[in-house]
Amino acid sequence: MWYIYDSSKKKLVADVHVNGLEELTGRVSYVFCCHYSSEESLIYLFMELDEKVVEERGGDLDLVPYAIVKLQIDGQFSAKVESKGNLKVGSYSKLYMFAVGDQDTELKRRL
Repeated sequence: MWYIYDSSKKKLVADVHVNGLEELTGRVSYVFCCHYSSEESLIYLFMELDEKVVEERGGDLDLVPYAIVKLQIDGQFSAKVESKGNLKVGSYSKLYMFAVGDQDTELKRRL
């Protein structure tokens, strides 16, 4: 369940159920909004796996579960999982992620 707030009015605007995220277990560690218009937002979620769940169900701690969700904000709020899966990153003890926007062209040239 996602709760959508209007921060200027400090009130809850909508609560939106996101079908397809139920089986992803773990703590959301990174959220990026990579596309925004007056009608929709494209949200990227990355999670840290719960070690106990990995032990119980089997799994690989070298994976980072992710989901890309399209949030419709024009009229009625709704959310749809565009894609989801596991990003294989290899062994790690601490994961750091960042997003580079289109407006930061100087940084893109250096990368």
